[in-house]
Amino acid sequence: MSCIDDPHRFENGRQVSAYFGLVPRQYQSGETDRNGRITKRGNPLARTILVECAWASLRYNPWAKGVYERICGKQKTRKKKAGIALARKIAVIAWAMLRDEKDWEPKQMIQVTESFGRMSTSLKDTLQNMKPKENSDQRKSRLRKEARAAQAASEGLTSKTTGQTPRKSTPATTRSAKAATPKRKSTATRSPRSTSQPNEKPRTKTSKPRRARQPVPRA
Repeated sequence: MSCIDDPHRFENGRQVSAYFGLVPRQYQSGETDRNGRITKRGNPLARTILVECAWASLRYNPWAKGVYERICGKQKTRKKKAGIALARKIAVIAWAMLRDEKDWEPKQMIQVTESFGRMSTSLKDTLQNMKPKENSDQRKSRLRKEARAAQAASEGLTSKTTGQTPRKSTPATTRSAKAATPKRKSTATRSPRSTSQPNEKPRTKTSKPRRARQPVPRA
């Protein structure tokens, strides 16, 4: 997502694959038209991650394995080309999901995978039990609902044990209760600022006379 940024700036999947550098170079001169190695343009880390995802998907995903075998054609010299092509397809699928603003659906993944081949029971169980994807706001709202439900359940248990109905405190009642309670006044007496008596004269500072310097005798 951070590499693609705005998905609407790409018109088709060819521009996305060229943006990641997963397309071959073209050498054209007159009538000659030859394709070379991939361009390796764009973010190298994103390209490396896509290729690693392509190699890892060959173990668990029959769809990825079918695409790889179709492009490879059981030839040893075309294995790396098939891996790069599979990485390009994964990048285009991720871009299409961002463009259409759709989440990844495990049930649709099960249908597509089973149409290409047999799926392992462990992988099928994990996909079926997988929770839907949620953003930060949805996660916060879900956690709030769970906390409210847990609080209501705890209040119900306490009311059953004590035999009293739980009372909900409203903000109006709390404000009235605060207003009804009188404020305590401090009984501590403040000390007077000045302790001098009225008939006493103010003290004045007397300056001491300076001593005269004695002349230093000459040697």
